Amino acid sequence: MTNLDSKINGLLAGQSFIISTFKNITCSVERTGDGKTLRFVRTFENGSFEVYETTDFYFV
Repeated sequence: MTNLDSKINGLLAGQSFIISTFKNITCSVERTGDGKTLRFVRTFENGSFEVYETTDFYFV
């Protein structure tokens, strides 16, 4: 299991963390409030964002 996998598996419902930042774009992963879904999000410099991936949350 990679360090990123460990961090994702450790997320509690409603938590998030930043995966990377490049050219004023921040990529993060968040677990939904009900804990059932992970969302991968790009946040842009102007504050807009896009969810570029969603997946059911399964503890590995």
